[in-house]
Amino acid sequence: MRADARRNRERLLRAARDTFAEQGVDGSLEEVARRAGVGVGTLYRHFPARDDLIEALLHERFERTIAHAESLREGGDPWAAVEAYLRDVLSDAATFRGVAASIKATMHDASTPLGTVCALSRQGWSTLLEWARAEGVVRADADADDVLRVVYGIAWAADQRRARRPDSDPRIEPMLRIVLQGLRS
Repeated sequence: MRADARRNRERLLRAARDTFAEQGVDGSLEEVARRAGVGVGTLYRHFPARDDLIEALLHERFERTIAHAESLREGGDPWAAVEAYLRDVLSDAATFRGVAASIKATMHDASTPLGTVCALSRQGWSTLLEWARAEGVVRADADADDVLRVVYGIAWAADQRRARRPDSDPRIEPMLRIVLQGLRS
């Protein structure tokens, strides 16, 4: 990628972070281009569809989440690793209003950009969960995809609550504690 194209891409990602933080993932793509100081055509050359832009924003977050899980795994405490990973996943899914629904809709569709990055996250989680199960700290019947669906469900529920009552507590932590208690062996 040429240097000017790389700079445009980075500006578009920064502008998308800001726009989506304010307006959710359904925010105006024209606003993203305006904030980045580029034309809409430049935006679409880099990100042909909205999901491509969302994927690019989440990809680096998911990679950090997986790296964090690996570092915790090296620390040798499987329960701490499981708890931290699920908190990170929940934080990633709650990054922008509407992103949890986008993830939920495409998490098992590897033909989409967002589905591809979700597969990366699921793979890291599956490895971590298998380790925790082998160590006896997680229920033997815990299914990796089911746990992620519940966590994304929490993010979606919190998102819905924020949409109805923006100043309210989305109650993420109490819901996550219930999931963690149910997951522990």
